[in-house]
Amino acid sequence: MVDEYLFCYNYKRTVPHPQKKFELTVVASNDTGGIKVVPEDQQVCMLIGKRARQLVDTKGSAKEFLQILKELDNKDYTLKLRIKEFNILDKIEVYWATNICNGFKLEELDTIEDKEEVPQTATQATTSTYHLEVMLDLNCQSS
Repeated sequence: MVDEYLFCYNYKRTVPHPQKKFELTVVASNDTGGIKVVPEDQQVCMLIGKRARQLVDTKGSAKEFLQILKELDNKDYTLKLRIKEFNILDKIEVYWATNICNGFKLEELDTIEDKEEVPQTATQATTSTYHLEVMLDLNCQSS
């Protein structure tokens, strides 16, 4: 609160009508291990079919929310992760999930060998994230 108004320090502005949002940290795992993932509010809403305010504003909301989370447990999901500089440089092993799909939505990854050869020139840009290009366009809908 600043004066009598809610104030967002991240965006440095007054927030006249704040929204309730989900803030979860989950462990995504498979046979190779696990990582900590923070799904964005929109992704949680899509998975459970409700907004945070719908759960908070009802009686028994904590029990209902726990039941909803239990129903999501041990199911297969495809995640699009946002990997930031601090994840790599500072070895922070918590990642933001910007897109979550029910089930596995794997696409066949293109390899450099599969691409038509392009003559190399001095002005051609290069990137070290070639193998991630297919995942950049991942936009799944809930099923």
